[in-house]
Amino acid sequence: MKRIISLCFAALLLTSCGPAAAPFSSENETPPEYDSYIIFHAEDVSLSDLDDIAQILDYRARSYGSEIQDKFTIDRDNFDIRMDLVNENGWAEVFLSEAVVPNIVAFRKGTDPSSEALLGSSDIASVSTTYIDIGAGDTEAAVAIEFSDPAAEKFEEITGELAGTDISLSVWLDDEMLCAPMISAPIVDGNAILTGNFTEESANELSRKMTIGELPYKVTVVSSDLAG
Repeated sequence: MKRIISLCFAALLLTSCGPAAAPFSSENETPPEYDSYIIFHAEDVSLSDLDDIAQILDYRARSYGSEIQDKFTIDRDNFDIRMDLVNENGWAEVFLSEAVVPNIVAFRKGTDPSSEALLGSSDIASVSTTYIDIGAGDTEAAVAIEFSDPAAEKFEEITGELAGTDISLSVWLDDEMLCAPMISAPIVDGNAILTGNFTEESANELSRKMTIGELPYKVTVVSSDLAG
């Protein structure tokens, strides 16, 4: 991903740079037979935070497919969350590798990772894969970001302040800087397009990661048993 992301600097300059788990409720269907489980442990959280964490984990799981089958059981005495699931097609292996990452999106002035995050995940209305014309009838995959209405105004203000200066606008996912383009003019429509050497697959994956929500809690995986 670093090779791909490093190419989006100039391109961004040119183009502008969860719900709760659904319980089983149908009278005409058979409850799924779960074949796998993952147990998570949360530290330094309140009892109500455990519900939020379970919702975030469920939302992240469902980013792998709308028909994902899972169930969450919360142990409030030990601050553990058990996730039972059906590991059809092996999706849970990938989910397990990123289930507890913070996944924090941040837009910052300059490239200092410790500088203030001016916009973040909660300001994004949607992220999707799009295609841009690169000439000669060819197109290239890109990642389109649309900000919510209040954030769009702030994005216009930020890009207006940076336009024509030597200060870049950097885009971060956790501790990784995705790109840091210079801004030539204010961006007034609340949309940014990250472009570079994206394949359709890598653009889809980055879009998914930017929309699965933040996990602002310290959560670890303590045990798991995945079928397949």
